[in-house]
Parts: sequence; C-alpha cells; structure tokens
Amino acid sequence: SRVLSALVAAAASDRVGARLASAAAVRHAVAGAPPHLISALSSSSAATASPVAATLSLLGDPDRHVRKAAVQALSGTARHAPGLLSADLLGASLPLLYKQTVPDPSMVRVVDLGPFKHRIDDGLELRKAAVECMDVLLDAAVSSSSSSSSSSTSAALGGGGGLASLDVPSFAQRLAAGLDDHVDVKLPCLLLLPKLAKAAASASASSASTPEEAHGVAAAVAAAAEAAAGPLEATVTAQAKEGGSKQEADRTDDLARAAIRAADALSRVPSLVGGGSGAGDAGSGGAAPAFAAFWERLNGPQLAGKLAAVRAEAAGGGGSGGGSSAGNGGGARAAGDRMDVS
Repeated sequence: SRVLSALVAAAASDRVGARLASAAAVRHAVAGAPPHLISALSSSSAATASPVAATLSLLGDPDRHVRKAAVQALSGTARHAPGLLSADLLGASLPLLYKQTVPDPSMVRVVDLGPFKHRIDDGLELRKAAVECMDVLLDAAVSSSSSSSSSSTSAALGGGGGLASLDVPSFAQRLAAGLDDHVDVKLPCLLLLPKLAKAAASASASSASTPEEAHGVAAAVAAAAEAAAGPLEATVTAQAKEGGSKQEADRTDDLARAAIRAADALSRVPSLVGGGSGAGDAGSGGAAPAFAAFWERLNGPQLAGKLAAVRAEAAGGGGSGGGSSAGNGGGARAAGDRMDVS
C-alpha cells in the first residue's frame, strides 16, 4: 500500500519527472497484473484518489510528455483492466482525451536550416497516441456491449455502458476532424471510421441498446459522416505529385483505399444515405446529405472502379481492412489493426 500511496503522491508532484514516472508505472502495472493488484489500483479513500484516477487526472497536465504518458496509461487500462474505468472516471477522462487530438499551434516550431525551413509539430506524437487510445476504447466498449447481458459488468468498460460510455458524438467528431490532420493522424482516423460505423450498425440492430441509445449513436455517426464527406472525397480523388517518389505514390493510393473503405462502411449505417440499406444504395439525402452526395459520386462512372477494386480486395481475403502503408515509415498495416501503445 505504501507503493500505491507513493504513486498517488507522485502524480500530484511539482516535478515533471515524478508525474511522468507515476503515469508510466500505472501503465505497466495494469498489463498482466494479478487480481489483487488490479483491485488495489482502483482503491481509494476519503483522503486520496485511486492510483488510476490520479494518473488519469494527468490528462490535463501542462506538460505534453506527461499527458502522453497518461494517454498511454488510459490505453493500457482499457485494454488490460477495463473494469478499473468506472462510468464516472471514464466520463471525466474522455473530454481531456479528446482534447489531446486537437492540433495546438503553440507546439509547432520552425527550424531554420539555411536555405530551407523545417516545420516541426511537437504535438504530433501526442495526437497519435490519443487517436490510438480511442481505438482501444472503442474495442473495449464494443466488447462490453456484447457482454452486457452476462452476470457481471464489473470487469467491463464504464460498468458495461457500451458505446454510450464513450460520448459517441465527441468521439465521432474528433475522428472526422482528424481527417484534416497530418497523415500520421489521418490514417488511424480513416481506419477507425469503419469500426465505428460497424459498431453503430450493430447498436441499431441490438436488443441490448434502447431505441434512444441507438438513435443517439446513429445521429452522432451521421454528423461525423457529414463532416467527413469533403475530406474523404478529397482523399479518394487525390493524385500523387508528378515526379514524386514511389513511397509518396503508394501512400496516396493507400490513403485513397482507406477512405473508400471508410465510406463503404459508413454507407451501411441504416438511413445514413437515404435508402436505408446503404451498401450501394446512394439514396437521395438521408441523415447526411453531403455524405450521400459523395457516396453517389463514388458509385458513379468515374470512381466506381476504385470502389469495386477495394471491395474485391476485401472479398479476396484482406478483410475490411486490406493492406495500407502508414506514416513516415510506409509500413503495411491492415485497416482493422491497431498500433500497440500499452
């Protein structure tokens, strides 16, 4: 108990290094921890918060390195011990998490390299970690939804609240906004949109969701699809720069395929594109008229070939993801995959 008390005290320390170490310790403690340690990490008293709660409060820390460590601690907890994230604790943490996905101009600096100027975004790694955490949380929420009818929800994220525990409107809005960010943030957002769309469609068909919950999730996804329509179409129709490297051309193609997969998945959310059935029915409005118009163009003569190729790729064994190259390294990653941040 002295160790756990020290973790709580370190999280409140004036020293950045102590706060950073506290968040890292909790992140690693939840991975493969025995049940008695998991229970201790969530214990609190009238005088002190639990180690997990103290760590997640660091999502609002003034130091970006501490905030990133807290984001990674949230990811690790959601993956390995989601039951530690009560509805109240998760509800207090999500606004701080989603705030980390917003680009901060004050973190951008320009380095003068003689005839060239190099732009460095010190907040990029934090935004990437935050989106990756959203991926983990979505998986945990879907898992808790599927197990909500079981005898115990104490080990489920947000007490078994399912998608509703994620504040889906904010979640979806941050994904849509991420499509205008750096490619290292844009691609994970493109890969997350199909997962969210699938979860929303499942919520609409699930008897475990109330009609109000299902409608709220569908409305949030529709709003995100509407906001994402422009960036998705721009990504699908983007052309690699003439004379550019093969890596740049491959990245442009991979982003376009990821955008098509996202649009295809979103079209399957009931009533999103007007026809109600999605998946090829462009409809004439629905809950997201801008997205429906884009979907109609994607099914038109100029882009239908790209859509068919992506669907054939998925049917050929690539799943809904297929292959894609991400970020600076251009390494292959399937659309359903997630980078390990725990």
